Amino acid sequence: MAFAHSKSKRGKVHPLAVHLCEVGELAAWFAVEFNCSDLARLIGLLHDCGKCAVVWQEKLEAVSGTKERVGIDHKTLGCEVAEQLGLGDLSVVLHGHHGGLTSPRSVKRSRESLGRIDLEALADARGRYTEVTGDLQWAEQLRLPWEHPHVTEMGLRLLFSALVDADFLDTAAHFADQEQATPAAPADFDHLLRRFEKAREATLADREPSPRDPERQAIYEACIEAAVSAPGIYRLSVGTGLGKTFSGMGFALSHAAVHGKRRVVVAVPWKTVTEQNAEEYRHLLDTAEERVVLEHHSGVDMEGAGRRWEREAAENWDAPVVITTTVRLFESMFGRTASATRRLHRLANSVIILDEVQGLPYRLLVPILDGLRSFVEHFNATVLLCSATQPAFWSLQPFQGLPVTDIVPKPLAVPVATTPIRYEWWLDPRPRLSQVAARAAEHGSALVVTNTIADAATVAKAWETAGREGVFHLSTLLMPGHRLAVMELIRQRLDAKLPTLVASTPLIEAGVNLDFPVVFRAITSIDSILQAAGRADRERRWAGGGLVVVFNPLDGGKPAGLDKLIGLTLDHFGPGLADPDAAGAQADYWNELWDELNLDAPGSAAAAIQQARLELDYEAVALGPLTKDRDKPSLRDRGRAFKMIDDETIAVIVSASACSGLHVGPSVHHGVPLQGAPDALVKRAADPGRSRAAMRGLQPYIVNLSLHRAQKDTVKSRLKTIIGEPARPGSVAVWQGTYNPLTGLEIE
Repeated sequence: MAFAHSKSKRGKVHPLAVHLCEVGELAAWFAVEFNCSDLARLIGLLHDCGKCAVVWQEKLEAVSGTKERVGIDHKTLGCEVAEQLGLGDLSVVLHGHHGGLTSPRSVKRSRESLGRIDLEALADARGRYTEVTGDLQWAEQLRLPWEHPHVTEMGLRLLFSALVDADFLDTAAHFADQEQATPAAPADFDHLLRRFEKAREATLADREPSPRDPERQAIYEACIEAAVSAPGIYRLSVGTGLGKTFSGMGFALSHAAVHGKRRVVVAVPWKTVTEQNAEEYRHLLDTAEERVVLEHHSGVDMEGAGRRWEREAAENWDAPVVITTTVRLFESMFGRTASATRRLHRLANSVIILDEVQGLPYRLLVPILDGLRSFVEHFNATVLLCSATQPAFWSLQPFQGLPVTDIVPKPLAVPVATTPIRYEWWLDPRPRLSQVAARAAEHGSALVVTNTIADAATVAKAWETAGREGVFHLSTLLMPGHRLAVMELIRQRLDAKLPTLVASTPLIEAGVNLDFPVVFRAITSIDSILQAAGRADRERRWAGGGLVVVFNPLDGGKPAGLDKLIGLTLDHFGPGLADPDAAGAQADYWNELWDELNLDAPGSAAAAIQQARLELDYEAVALGPLTKDRDKPSLRDRGRAFKMIDDETIAVIVSASACSGLHVGPSVHHGVPLQGAPDALVKRAADPGRSRAAMRGLQPYIVNLSLHRAQKDTVKSRLKTIIGEPARPGSVAVWQGTYNPLTGLEIE
């Protein structure tokens, strides 16, 4: 008898025929959601059939009880059988089920370089494989069902995902001495929808009434009404503060219940918003007896006590509702490793909510939209695009001709007894930041949003120097835990109508429920101006409120690439031109922006990715195409890879001794206790054997610094590296400088 793996701790054997059949059946069950059960069953039967070689079985027995690998090829036979069946494209899936997806070219090279023992094992296994797989005559008529090459590329990703998930689950069940793998049962979305609606009503009843409640209720009802319509792609385009979080989930749960969808996946560009949404949804859907909401991103501690469900569900998104970041979602969709891709098949026949879609990276929009279209048209998904500032995606080639349903296609038929937002343009003469700070302070409470961290700090320090009351600063230089505490205090002061002056970077512009009478916004792209405007008299409660002042600071900074967006904004909006939120005013802006950016121009990242997808070159998609450097033939152009986060960072731990320059914490600012990372936890992070768990616990104390900041001599000298190389991507360091209670990490 041939075996698939070593014996379990209790001596349980794992017959190879059983493993292949169970992986095939489990993969086929997963693939029902994208109509590829027979193909998935076939790759399950073929993925390990090379293990039936006598030499492989002998080596398995020899290494049993050790950590040594068998080290003999067992993947090539499956590739050969697939080719004999006329399904050669499956080779990249079968060959990659351990090391990850590569390319047909790489698979061919790998097979050509097999050693003598591997070739002998292949010849032996070729004569024996039907003993464990059975007669595969039924598979001779199978063909890949997709015509467009990009759809084929995505379909193979889904088959790979179904295979590696089934393989992992069956193997884990063997070593855990379980009879078979047991994925979670399908969710009852009728039941979850009733629970959600009951909890939503209770939550709204506990809140202070708002003049905007009729609008929010009308939007929610429009979402529930639209949910019965056919699966496809939907837009929810409503102003900020009008309840997209509740309404979008109401649509998704109702749509899933009506159309038999398997799960709801919510993705947001920013981790802070993801955390906030996940907390809201847990409150509405989780109970003590039933876990429904899985929050999965880099900031979630999966290692803590009592987190087994989270750890296991996160591996393959086996949960009814998944809240994640767009980084994790799309790097699963376009990644190549088994760990990243394993969860991808869970998107088929699901409802995917993309919140704050204006935050998707422009350079990757073409492959992202192309991938979403494939999921909608071929893999049974419904996609909901949510934003107060919807980009004109349908002007881009991947979405052209794609039917879309607007959930709120026209102004709501509800009374609006509040004044609209007013815009003022402070452009000529251009003010200094000190003038902006002084004018904002005249309002008692105001928000100033700048384009850089340094500018926000300048405004906050101007207020502090002038002795203003209730001064706050928000940026990524604050520890996440500190930033959340500051936001809560800001909210409390605004609710109490206490003077509150906040200088912030754009991180405040999405998903942050703060309400100021007036907002000052440094000139930027029109979508960011509108997002900032969503913090101006959000609840329509401020007397004389609702003013947005767009200013062009004489001494302000700008991130690279912003000049083009500013130019387009000034061409279309401002004095004598349209207001930013006027009906239809944004369409020309977006169309001109796409023309300017030329997103899929030859040589662009998008063009390289799409070409690699045509060639089924998964390595080139994830790692970048090979360069033409003859001296370094394996060198890849990382700038043209599918990489959601373009700016590489290092993790900087703020220790207790850094807070306010004190040797011990905590310090206090505005009544917010400020405590750095415990020394014991920092010490564990430096221990290679315990660093992973420790890093999870350190998340509230970690500031992510961009490489260009970290590599400055004045900053690098204050970093004590504990993981990786100093000031290199992915490294971890302890901050040995000062942490200011107002502005955070003092790097200047």
